[in-house]
Amino acid sequence: MRSIADVAVLYPQRTVAFYPSGADYLQGLYYALIEGRFIFDFVHEDNLAPEVLQKYRALLIPNGAYLSDQHCRHVRDFVASGGSLLATFETSHYDEWGDRRPDFALADVLGVNATADTIGPLGNSYMRIEQRHAVVAGFDGTALLPGPEARVPVRAAVAAGSIPLTVVPYFPAFPPEMVFPRTPRTDQPAALFQESGRSRIAYFAGDVERTFWRSGNTDLGQLLQNTVRWLRGGAPAVTVDGDGIVELFAWGDRAWLRAPSSQLHEPEHDTRILSPLLPDRTAASGVHRAPRSEDFRGPRAPRRPVAAIHAIG
Repeated sequence: MRSIADVAVLYPQRTVAFYPSGADYLQGLYYALIEGRFIFDFVHEDNLAPEVLQKYRALLIPNGAYLSDQHCRHVRDFVASGGSLLATFETSHYDEWGDRRPDFALADVLGVNATADTIGPLGNSYMRIEQRHAVVAGFDGTALLPGPEARVPVRAAVAAGSIPLTVVPYFPAFPPEMVFPRTPRTDQPAALFQESGRSRIAYFAGDVERTFWRSGNTDLGQLLQNTVRWLRGGAPAVTVDGDGIVELFAWGDRAWLRAPSSQLHEPEHDTRILSPLLPDRTAASGVHRAPRSEDFRGPRAPRRPVAAIHAIG
């Protein structure tokens, strides 16, 4: 069967294997996508040919730091063909052998240039909302969001109108009387969002997905989910209603739900509400027909109607 996922997550094998804490970036994005009820496929970094990527609306790169020139050409071609892109932190800052480049190989695509060495990790980090954008939906009544532990200082190569989030420089977390930003506002980009034709491009200068994974901060999870929704655009192929955290798979005309294993809990701060969960390998309790939709079939959840799969044309 063919997956109907329209979002691809790059599996950056070299980064996972050799970059410090390389797996944390992938884990954080993976967890955010599960919480957001996204359907997605993993695509290996050596399998980025146009015939592979053409079915996806968006490609997500969780700190793909070690990318070859060929990897970057494939990503560039995907965006040029109308695909949308999320990249974070040091994506493309090193070649496939771990040799650091003077700038991001994808600087022309991301719209930024690296200006200094990586800063962090820092324990007290914030981003300021400078203007409203779809990626900050739901953060009403505040001008500050939690920031990443580490970031790359960057200079925007695009118009300032695409910089809704800026950096609030580090300030002490203790003692209480010293907890205030020394420089409340800067023009340093914390994230950039661009649109070019059918393509949308999002770049976070910090390790937002790793910080989300390590801290469990729900604001960072929501920020990542908002970004993916903005990148993908349009209606999803499948939606799921109900409480709990589930992982969704869909191939052809069938969909499955699976409860995440305990390995998805944060490594240090297991503070998230992970229940009620669907039993393992249990599909939704109901299938609701929508106009011009396909039917998604699966065994009903015994005595536990907690979710429904909606097929959307």
